Amino acid sequence: EKEKDKEMGVGKGGPRGNPGDTLYVGDLPLDANEEELLREFGSCGNVVHVVITRERPHSETEVGRSRGFGFVKMSSAAEANS
Repeated sequence: EKEKDKEMGVGKGGPRGNPGDTLYVGDLPLDANEEELLREFGSCGNVVHVVITRERPHSETEVGRSRGFGFVKMSSAAEANS
């Protein structure tokens, strides 16, 4: 688990980010979407990237169900901490 967190950059700003500019967002509803996170976190500053971790879909036309967590990358650590 810790190795996977390290790969994802949890708590470290992500693989290409500055320390502290990426936020882990947990306890998301299973029907949450990226647009909702973008809207919510956009009030705190410039959102660079949003991703919700999803299960693998069963077919090419299906979208995988949310696993209940995601990541929001802000343009700076200061915005991530606001």
